[in-house]
Amino acid sequence: IISLYSCSALHSCNSFSNITMGISFHIQHCCKNQNSPEGYFMLTSSNESLQLNQLKLSGRVVGYVIWDLRFKMNGKNSWISHYNLPINGTYYANVEIRYLQFNSSDYWKSDVYSIGNEILNDYQFHVLFDSNISTPTNECQGFDFTKEGHWRASSNHKLPSKWLLDESFESITEFQINVTVDFVNKLTYEPRACILKNITQVQSCEEKKRSNSMCFVGDSQMRHLHNMIQSMFTNDTEGFVPPTNHTTDKVVIYSGSRYFIEDKWAEVAFDYDLCDTIFINFGQWQLSYLRKVDPPSPFEYAKLVNQTLWTYSTRFPASKFYFLGTLPHAQNARIYSQPPIDFRNDIVLRELNVAGMKACNHIKHIIGATRLNCMNLFEMANVVRDLS
Repeated sequence: IISLYSCSALHSCNSFSNITMGISFHIQHCCKNQNSPEGYFMLTSSNESLQLNQLKLSGRVVGYVIWDLRFKMNGKNSWISHYNLPINGTYYANVEIRYLQFNSSDYWKSDVYSIGNEILNDYQFHVLFDSNISTPTNECQGFDFTKEGHWRASSNHKLPSKWLLDESFESITEFQINVTVDFVNKLTYEPRACILKNITQVQSCEEKKRSNSMCFVGDSQMRHLHNMIQSMFTNDTEGFVPPTNHTTDKVVIYSGSRYFIEDKWAEVAFDYDLCDTIFINFGQWQLSYLRKVDPPSPFEYAKLVNQTLWTYSTRFPASKFYFLGTLPHAQNARIYSQPPIDFRNDIVLRELNVAGMKACNHIKHIIGATRLNCMNLFEMANVVRDLS
């Protein structure tokens, strides 16, 4: 559906219908008024042949910013997602449907009816308002910025409307890589309630704390984070940790103050005190096709997070911990297969992240907020998962 719609009157709406996966949807796009950046998308279905509460809607609005459309149930057969865009311009909305029917006895062993069918494709609308959007002036404290924010094109470049690298592909072409890198280089993340410290301040902080050691524990996600931090602080790649053979846990030490400890099985494999600050995540490997066994249910994953964080916190009583959410993965052929070979689709990742954060906050309540931070990176990054 390609359309162009401009808000004109108080609470004006544009309505149309679409059919995908055999389900008829009535789609309504409403604006607060012509001078407001606020609006919402509401999708309603009268189809009774499926358990509609199992449907998951995933979408985004793209223009000068990328806004995550987080749909919530709005009654028995309706979903709604609001937006509040900070910049005038033309925007495109894309919405996809996901449907997984979970089995309580064997959680992820289920029929996968659909992942990735489009309900709304490049629906175009204008946002034009006279009122100024207030910008925050206070610096971000802690990690509250992960809760509410958006991605913005640097220097007001207009971003591509299409999802990138979100197809059923086996391998990535050089062209796709170049397009993705160009996209990433135009993006910056803006919290809505505070201002992030700039990189100069971060580097200055790092220089002052040079004597403190930072450890990154987990699987490839943590290895990439470790390598990015290395590049950010040193402007070179000398300390990059290469991929391992995925069969053994290894400890890689470099630069005297930063370490990567591979612990993809969450076994707390190292037992020597070398870390002042420890960043932990072990979600990618749990869901990967490389694991070759069924992924854990949300309950099992929460139990694993609970046990691991408790073991780390008692083994290293002087260390400070950050448990990071598992980042989204670009959707590929293994994820789209029915049943999936790889379980890193956004439905499963969101459920496991919710379970992991609950377990993390439980341990945080026991050992104290000064020792453990629970940081759900997934909700911040899922809207740009095609850049993973």
